Amino acid sequence: MSYKPFTSAEESFAHSREIRDMLYEHDDFMASVGTLADMGCGEGRDLEWWATRTTRDDTPIPLNIKCTGIDILPELSIAHRYPNIQYQQQDFEKPIMQSNRKFDIIWSHDSLQY
Repeated sequence: MSYKPFTSAEESFAHSREIRDMLYEHDDFMASVGTLADMGCGEGRDLEWWATRTTRDDTPIPLNIKCTGIDILPELSIAHRYPNIQYQQQDFEKPIMQSNRKFDIIWSHDSLQY
């Protein structure tokens, strides 16, 4: 199998959204996610999706997933809009996390090949 890069940021985000929407259909899985790290988060569009998820009940309840974006960009403006998004400026090829920090999900859509 060979890797075919996405031709645009929109194409990459659409693919990521397709995967996330499949995961969102699994209520028990989504309820089990308390923390997430997005390695190579870019502008944070995936982070925003995870941070704003709710239950799929008739009266939705926020899941309040605590999200950490990691990228080499100097700042992540979306982190200022949501209290459950933090940003860490760092190259994720170098050691990142402290040994006592744990995440339920490590998300890294369209970033490892770089």
